[in-house]
Amino acid sequence: MAMFRLHFETEADWPAPRYQTRKSRLRLLILGGIFLFLALIAFILRLTSSQEEKLKAQLDALYAVSQNVSVSAPQNTEIDQFVTRAFSFEESKRGNLILVNRANLYDFSAGASEAVKLLDLTGEDYYVLDWTIAMTGESAHALETVLAEVKALGGKNFLLADRALRSKEEQIDAYETFYDYSAAEACPLPEESVMTVCVPGGSDYHTGLSVHLSLYGGGEADSDEHYATLLDAMIRGGFILRYPKEKEAVTRVTANAGQFRYVGKPHAAIMAANNWCLEEYHDHLLSLSSENKGLLFEKDGKKYTVYRIALSEEGNTDVPVPSGVSYSVSGDNRGGLIITVYHDLVPAA
Repeated sequence: MAMFRLHFETEADWPAPRYQTRKSRLRLLILGGIFLFLALIAFILRLTSSQEEKLKAQLDALYAVSQNVSVSAPQNTEIDQFVTRAFSFEESKRGNLILVNRANLYDFSAGASEAVKLLDLTGEDYYVLDWTIAMTGESAHALETVLAEVKALGGKNFLLADRALRSKEEQIDAYETFYDYSAAEACPLPEESVMTVCVPGGSDYHTGLSVHLSLYGGGEADSDEHYATLLDAMIRGGFILRYPKEKEAVTRVTANAGQFRYVGKPHAAIMAANNWCLEEYHDHLLSLSSENKGLLFEKDGKKYTVYRIALSEEGNTDVPVPSGVSYSVSGDNRGGLIITVYHDLVPAA
């Protein structure tokens, strides 16, 4: 029987067993699967990280809007220390110093201050037209004090309070006495025009801080010999003449010698000293605010600082207020707060 012998030069030349080949392929498949799995995990982690970063950025943006916006304290105020109080944008729409005109309409939705009917207060110092005449509580009581002083100085009660707080509907009625309201809504008034009656929403009577005084028995208040006495007493009591004759180009309202507006004693004194109408006073405070400064004023040995802080329309704003001295806060109806500091008064404990 013939014998055949295969000769292999080296061990490497030997044919690999079939089971070893299958094992190698299986190993490669396993390694490939592990690699793909790890790649998938890495991709998921990267995607998750990206989503988390995006979500964090969104949350940070939301947080910045919802949290208080810090505002630096104004300079040159002679205030030693400030603390902060949070105010919402809505608070810029109320207070004794709000500016209401055709460019800064009254926001009826923000909630009105409590009104007091003048007939419930008045004694024998002046007359009131009827039971509808009303003002905010603080301004009504200030008017009582001033007109009692005027009567004492003038020796008679010669004044009649015949106009004060008005709703939008009442202002529409007054407006339509002179103009076509529907036409005014369709075609806004030219900025340079001077109006006898304010556009509804733009009347200072909406504030409840304005009152019109005429002579009892008929006639305008300035036709009486005691009108100068009235003007001086009103300023000392915290009132200004809302529409002076020489300021028609600024107020865009016909001069009215009988319409007075309560702003508080220091502000009435500041405006009188500088011959400012309410619009000019607001513009001055706005210019100081842009420079981060306050207004210093002294009167009769008392010192005041007045400054304005703009409020964020989103969330609250941390407003710097003085620590250790008394102050009051009013909105300006222009997106800000006006803080009045009474340097000579210590807050009640």
